[in-house]
Amino acid sequence: MQIEEYAEHLEFLGYELDRSDGIAASHERFPNIKILEKGGGLLMVAWFGVKEEVASEGLEYVNSLNQQAVATRYLIDADGDFAMEGWVPGEYSRNTFATYMELWHRDWMIVQGHERSADILA
Repeated sequence: MQIEEYAEHLEFLGYELDRSDGIAASHERFPNIKILEKGGGLLMVAWFGVKEEVASEGLEYVNSLNQQAVATRYLIDADGDFAMEGWVPGEYSRNTFATYMELWHRDWMIVQGHERSADILA
């Protein structure tokens, strides 16, 4: 797989890349992401801390987000962190990845606009 082509596309979209431990990408308006080759495609993951006092409400929050998402899934991982994940199948295609990133950003706006995000995410 051509993970570097995905990385270059992210740079084109304004992400800054850090290759010190795999490929991590940061952006002014969007969450920091890690990209990994997985399952014959590209896995993108963004992690966020969860406030301890509302951790028990996290599952309801995650389920609410998953019902609205198109290109991502949301979960609370084994460390208790909130994660936003998305998978792009197969080899890099500029058009496919451009469409995917539009949906990734749209799904991120769902998180930002959710009434519980400020209470739950650290």
